[in-house]
Amino acid sequence: MNETEQRIYDALAARPLSVKELEIELGLSGPNIRKALRSLRAAGLAEQEGGRGKPTTYRRHAS
Repeated sequence: MNETEQRIYDALAARPLSVKELEIELGLSGPNIRKALRSLRAAGLAEQEGGRGKPTTYRRHAS
């Protein structure tokens, strides 16, 4: 896990967050956040809630 992925993973510990909320909280760009979220999802560490046409948030995968 790289530094950006770790920061996002840590931020998702408290509650589900949208990309916009992560941008504000972490000071990262949307594209960087989305790329890191794709990696976290592929590794089974994060889940997407919502989707196209719906509010989308991300949360840590329930272990």
